Amino acid sequence: MKKLTTLLLGMVLTLNSQGFGEDASTSEETFPNGSGFVSPLAVGMDLQFLPTRFPNYSYAPGMQTNRMGMGARLGLEYLPLEGKYGKGGIGAGVGFTRTSKVSVNGNGSWLETIPVDVYATYRFDYLDDQWFVPFVKAGFERHFARQLAAPEMTRYNGRNLGFGVAFLLDRLDSSSATQLDASTGINNTYLTFEYLISSQSGGSQINLARDEIRMGLRFEM
Repeated sequence: MKKLTTLLLGMVLTLNSQGFGEDASTSEETFPNGSGFVSPLAVGMDLQFLPTRFPNYSYAPGMQTNRMGMGARLGLEYLPLEGKYGKGGIGAGVGFTRTSKVSVNGNGSWLETIPVDVYATYRFDYLDDQWFVPFVKAGFERHFARQLAAPEMTRYNGRNLGFGVAFLLDRLDSSSATQLDASTGINNTYLTFEYLISSQSGGSQINLARDEIRMGLRFEM
């Protein structure tokens, strides 16, 4: 997993370097009165829903469960580079997750975490108004975790790989998308699906290694 993460990070940086020195892409919109404006594509924001599990976490010695938990995540991404096949950037995110209640020695308990992550990404966005935009990402994460009835805060350090696709919602109603761009600066809106693999790294006090599916909305400005 460590070698794969390093390889993907190297691939992302190599693809990004093809557009080094170029500005992030812009698009000019024209309105009925003939006026136009340039809306830069330099920042992405992700709002994601996380149905997650922590099958390797021990609620008590020898006690693990694969029950589903829920969470949410906010990610911000800077997209300064445009290469031959798309655009690349770096980002950071923060979220909150909570597992379903489990019984520990006859008492109900659950695990709450605050995940923080940093990553590099490449989005294969090489056509104007592309319906589907595949993307890859690689990075590092830290979870600050607390189990009910166990007051001490613990942590998990991990490496992650992500693969996904973004569906461009602007194509469904281009007129409303243009108006949204003019009033808010949001150039593109996507529905996103992502598959993430996280593996444990050094310094972890607990093991939250997992596979995770993420769904949500992405706004590019």
